[in-house]
Amino acid sequence: MPDLLESEIISQVGESRLDVFAAAFQYGKLGLTVAVQDGTKQKSAKMIRVAGEKVLVLQGLSKLKVYSKLICRPVPLVPHVTVGDRVQAPRYGQNFASATVSKFDSVNGRVFVRFDGDAEEKAIAFGDVWKN
Repeated sequence: MPDLLESEIISQVGESRLDVFAAAFQYGKLGLTVAVQDGTKQKSAKMIRVAGEKVLVLQGLSKLKVYSKLICRPVPLVPHVTVGDRVQAPRYGQNFASATVSKFDSVNGRVFVRFDGDAEEKAIAFGDVWKN
């Protein structure tokens, strides 16, 4: 499988959700974080397999679930954010929550955020943060 950057994949297939899923599967980008819409919450999960209109994901450390592609949002491998941007990031490792970017560490692949209502800064890995 070719080792393509996310931007190269998007330039080849477009930016729609289904196109990104197809590209992720075709180019071996499984393991991407996806935001799964579950009622009013968006849960963090790792994409394991795509088959037809379904996505097999790993939630937490041990829960495998199958969801429709329509309620899953692929999270970019490298977030295109700057200090002060409003983002979504996994809080306590499970649900995405609103936060503000306080620092961007491209050397170590981390985005530092402050979740709404928290004074403490948290380091979040690239691939787990997306811009609102």
